[in-house]
Amino acid sequence: MNRDMLIGLLMVLLIPTMWASEIFAKQPAVLEGEMTAPSPDFEFTTLSGERVTKEALKGKPTLLMFWATWCGICRDELPRIHELDTQARSMGLQIVAVAFSDDKNAVTKYVEQHKSTFSFPTVFDAGNDVSSQFRVRATPTFFLLDGNGDILLMHIGGGILGDRDFRRLMHELLT
Repeated sequence: MNRDMLIGLLMVLLIPTMWASEIFAKQPAVLEGEMTAPSPDFEFTTLSGERVTKEALKGKPTLLMFWATWCGICRDELPRIHELDTQARSMGLQIVAVAFSDDKNAVTKYVEQHKSTFSFPTVFDAGNDVSSQFRVRATPTFFLLDGNGDILLMHIGGGILGDRDFRRLMHELLT
């Protein structure tokens, strides 16, 4: 392939990519790390049939964990989040596990098999509507909300309990 043909091929491949990146660059995005931004309105039904809404969670800090049964890091984090729940629930922390990008039967089965881990409500994001509103692109993704429902921190991946900003914000919220 000669040089001119190669340049032409690269241009054909790069122009749609540059056009798409311009479109996506104009869309607001939630970035990992500390922030203050209103969270989207949301409504779920737990696997046990109870309604969970943003409005109902207001008044207490909330940790949302977006996860999937097929995610190994999620499966590793869930027992740690259970430990956090047992320690911090009495101080006012609410935790909600949001299963998304998964099969509802697989989620129900996993939760049933790990009942002792799920001391907090577990919801299924049918159609990935809420995860899309939060712009979740990876599992697990955590959002720490204050008592007003505003996002204080987004953490992607495992190790949230070791995140210095998360620990500081938790201390500020719960003391």
